[in-house]
Amino acid sequence: MKKKVLLAVAVTTAVTAVTASGVMFRYLSDLAVRRMQPKMPMPVRRRVCRSQQEDLFKDLMDTAIKNIEGIPYEEVTLKSHDGFTFYARLYRAEEEKRAVVFFHGWRSSWQKDFGLNVPRLLSSGCSLLLVDQRCHGKSEGAYITYGIQERYDCLHWVEQAVKLFPALPLYLWGVSMGATTVLLAGGLSLPPQVKGIIADCGYTSPEDIMLHLLKKSTLFGAPMLIAVYRDHFMRHFGFDIRCCSTKEALAKSDLPLLFFHGREDDFVPLVMTRQNYAAAKGEKELTIIDGAAHGKCFFVDGDTCLQKVTVFFEKYDR
Repeated sequence: MKKKVLLAVAVTTAVTAVTASGVMFRYLSDLAVRRMQPKMPMPVRRRVCRSQQEDLFKDLMDTAIKNIEGIPYEEVTLKSHDGFTFYARLYRAEEEKRAVVFFHGWRSSWQKDFGLNVPRLLSSGCSLLLVDQRCHGKSEGAYITYGIQERYDCLHWVEQAVKLFPALPLYLWGVSMGATTVLLAGGLSLPPQVKGIIADCGYTSPEDIMLHLLKKSTLFGAPMLIAVYRDHFMRHFGFDIRCCSTKEALAKSDLPLLFFHGREDDFVPLVMTRQNYAAAKGEKELTIIDGAAHGKCFFVDGDTCLQKVTVFFEKYDR
């Protein structure tokens, strides 16, 4: 009788573990790539999805977004290489000196990632094209692909920007996944109007960031799981997380680069930006902001960051 009880307990435990693993797998898979964010199961640590300083700067962010809504803009659309319609907002400076195309982060928006800087950039002569990345905001899309498809979206937005601003120097600016998007696009054939790239807290590859987040969010072996997820994404979502890396793209580009990263970032590790910086063969500068968590460099020390950006623009506008 005792053996039967022990066997029943063992079987129940095994079934529960398998079920929990399946729930966790589906949750992390959906969280990674689907537009609709799934409900978070108990085993997942909430800090995986949220910046440490999200609440601290919420009022500042909300005020910035309200201030933007009063500024006139044009809506710009784009048809992607795989048939989706994408959207962006175009804000024109009164005295245009340059144009900047912005790419926000994973499950974020341009309002959250760049809204704080829009008024100051406009007043300094920057016309702004603020993109809703695929599967975000108004833009269509099947799945979020961590820069894999987004790099080609970026290329098409650049082509659009050249038509909108034929006489202006262009810059690309991205935060988090957006930073990886613009760095990967730097390895493609960008037109000569693109003078430089600004990358804030970008990661080194889709595989690297997924491995890092799996280590944070699960109790299972992340290196083993990453192979399972890679196969799952290829079979069900049609992309390979090992197909590209920013380090390889940067080795092909000689565009000037301005990197930012928060020292307290525990979502995308600082070491990833250091590796991207080391891989870049063109002119480059790295600014690390003490006390800044993920994507919060311009919230923690906006004056220093914008001063760096202004110098960068003035240096390469020619």
